[in-house]
Amino acid sequence: MNKLIFAFLATNFASLTLQAAQPEINPSHIDAYVTPYYDSKGPAVSVGRFSSGLASAKEDNFLTTIGGD
Repeated sequence: MNKLIFAFLATNFASLTLQAAQPEINPSHIDAYVTPYYDSKGPAVSVGRFSSGLASAKEDNFLTTIGGD
């Protein structure tokens, strides 16, 4: 009887640890990294003092940076 209980507990423990090890997968998103050309997390601009202007989502900031005004 004790061996049966031990086997039952071991099986339950093993199944719980296997379920916990499954990674979360989002089928609508695929991470892709082709360093230094592409990073799926978004733009990472690192060119000194111009970085924030070139990475800006605001068109005015971007144009001011590339225009040199």
